[in-house]
Amino acid sequence: MSLVCEVDGRVVGHIAFSSVTISDGTPNWHGLGPISVLPEYQGNRIGTALVTNGLSLLKSISSKGCVLVGTLTYFNRFGFWNHSQLIHE
Repeated sequence: MSLVCEVDGRVVGHIAFSSVTISDGTPNWHGLGPISVLPEYQGNRIGTALVTNGLSLLKSISSKGCVLVGTLTYFNRFGFWNHSQLIHE
């Protein structure tokens, strides 16, 4: 699943969510990443809106969870945390 943010018909932000396989075989999980916002639009909460809306959409399709492919220091404010038992393969 991909979402974009447009300003005056120009794409200024993008986020992608992909299906992933969790090491214990649990189905219906997704990976968040990449996310990008054009430099001149950063600081306007576009990234926040993309993450929040994307996670809401995952909940609406009954996703079991979402793993992160990105910097935890940015994403921990959305409730992401490191789980040492989950392995990205």
